[in-house]
Amino acid sequence: MKILLDTHILIWILQDDERLPSKARNVLTNSETELFLQQCKYLGSTNKAYQKI
Repeated sequence: MKILLDTHILIWILQDDERLPSKARNVLTNSETELFLQQCKYLGSTNKAYQKI
């Protein structure tokens, strides 16, 4: 399965956030799932993620 991630979902995955439902977490962490993210969003997302740590 191929999935295009939204910015906040990437942050939730990286921070192991409880707001990410277990069903979604299982799909996103499945080794057969291909995750995609727009490059420009990725750069902004890392800044947001580090600010929350």
